[in-house]
Amino acid sequence: MGNAEQIFIVGMIVVLIALLLTRKASLGWIGLLLPCVLSVSGIITPAEAFSGLADKSMFIFVGAFVLSEAFFRVGLSDILGKWMQKRLKKVTSDGVILLVLSLCTAALSSILSSLAVQVTMMSLVLTLGSSLKVSKTKSMMAIAYAATIGGMMTIMGTPLNMIGKAAYENTVPGDIMGIFEISLVTVPAGILMILYYCFVGSRYLPDRAGCMDVQPVVKSAVSRKNQILVALTFLFFILVVAPDQKALISAYAAGCAVILFLGGAGILSVNEIVNAVRWDILMFIMGMKALGIGIEKVQLDSLLSEKAAGLFWDDIPDRILIAVVFLLVALITQFLNNTGTFGVVLPFVLVIASSLDVNLKPVMLTAMIASSCGFALPIAAPSYPMLAEEGGIYMGDWLRQGLPLVAVCFAACVVMIPVFWPL
Repeated sequence: MGNAEQIFIVGMIVVLIALLLTRKASLGWIGLLLPCVLSVSGIITPAEAFSGLADKSMFIFVGAFVLSEAFFRVGLSDILGKWMQKRLKKVTSDGVILLVLSLCTAALSSILSSLAVQVTMMSLVLTLGSSLKVSKTKSMMAIAYAATIGGMMTIMGTPLNMIGKAAYENTVPGDIMGIFEISLVTVPAGILMILYYCFVGSRYLPDRAGCMDVQPVVKSAVSRKNQILVALTFLFFILVVAPDQKALISAYAAGCAVILFLGGAGILSVNEIVNAVRWDILMFIMGMKALGIGIEKVQLDSLLSEKAAGLFWDDIPDRILIAVVFLLVALITQFLNNTGTFGVVLPFVLVIASSLDVNLKPVMLTAMIASSCGFALPIAAPSYPMLAEEGGIYMGDWLRQGLPLVAVCFAACVVMIPVFWPL
């Protein structure tokens, strides 16, 4: 691929950002536009362009959407709403409610799939409705950030951390990267980020979506048997999807099983299942995957790594090296998904550590943490657009709320990593 194709991809990224910033196009329209343009241009094949439709995240989302609808239909939302009202009757602070929601999300995400935790917590918030006593705008962003922060806290929290651990141990035989080694930096940084958002940042986030009222349940349609069946299906979905790579069955099978069971048991009709799915969100996810394939095809990722390597010099001070690596990776991850970003920068990290003859572990950990810092744009995680749509969160909101979180992680890495792992 030549320079023309690389320039074309860069132009597409600029247009994508402009459309998201100006809100001139819907997510579904953008999601369909990307694969169509990339396939017509010949940069990727039609099969590659629409391969996102078969991605496992699609089936996870579909299952979560359908389960959320089932919760409302059988009256479980009413039960949970009354329970939450009783427990939070005396709690009036938005910050405290968001803190509880964020800590639960982060704790689950530190050991389970962040994607599964996000869609599960989203379903819970939608189910609770106004009983949660905090706007969907604030709660959806809390879920998005807390799940990502939780995934950073342990090596097992996100796939990119596992990739980094394997790459390090393969490159440095005989040494290991402990499961909780990264926690020395990410746990205190994560707690600070959560506290900042809950008690400072969220104050400046407009309540566009409001507190959604729990949908009324027609008593004659409520069946205790159906409630039990939906609750068990929900538990099944969490248990088989949340462990991610160690799941009992694949995400594809889990999503299909949820639809088939709820439909076959008569809990939801075909129309209710179809209408429960947010197709615009799924189209956007498909489009972002196509764009990622296009970036790899034109070798734009390799070009960025080569250019970035020229920024360093021999005997560079430890903290400056950590700072530059973090900023470069954090910038890239705003425009790619977290795991994709780490795949892009991994060769760069290995080359930098080797050429400068420095300890690989601190550089690797910095890149791992920075790759998870895609807080400033709703692109880094496939669930971000979904949460943004549900909460009425705009592009400007992500920038204003996310940049301080990136700054907290940046400071934590620059200050703490050279202390624990000297270069």
